[in-house]
Amino acid sequence: MCLSSVYLTRAGGETELLCEYVSGAELADGHITFRDILGQEVRVAGALKNIDLVKNTITVEARD
Repeated sequence: MCLSSVYLTRAGGETELLCEYVSGAELADGHITFRDILGQEVRVAGALKNIDLVKNTITVEARD
């Protein structure tokens, strides 16, 4: 099973782990909603910066 970790980057290069074990994502109205394998959702205002399917990571650039 391939699940991803999501990292949020902010101005100045600060990066933080936003959520883990992500199985799906939905884009709507400038927000991204990530859903983990337990069905919990994390919603963030930002834009996709990078998706690495080999490392199972997603990077989102925060919208200030």
